[in-house]
Amino acid sequence: MLLDKNSPAWNGGHVWIPTDGGGAVSEAYSKQFHEDARKFLRCRAEELRSNGVLFILSLCRAYETTPADYAPRFDSWSGYFEQTWNELVEEVSLIIISAAQSPSQSV
Repeated sequence: MLLDKNSPAWNGGHVWIPTDGGGAVSEAYSKQFHEDARKFLRCRAEELRSNGVLFILSLCRAYETTPADYAPRFDSWSGYFEQTWNELVEEVSLIIISAAQSPSQSV
């Protein structure tokens, strides 16, 4: 659908979804995302050890942001990564401490 120039989901070869809602374009992108994400997560599940943790950080843009306004910066991205990673480590630490204090509960 996305590559068919006669399809209502054709987006002129752009990767951005129009900010006016996009109708068929939005639906096609959403469907493709769900298929791709499912495949990606299945592959990662095969790679993980039992009880392993998968940490995913994904860049995105606010709905109101237009492609012309979007200028990703690595320094701000890496700041989000560091903050998110620290929060994850803190949460996992609390779970481990809680499990050590209450051995009857499994993690």
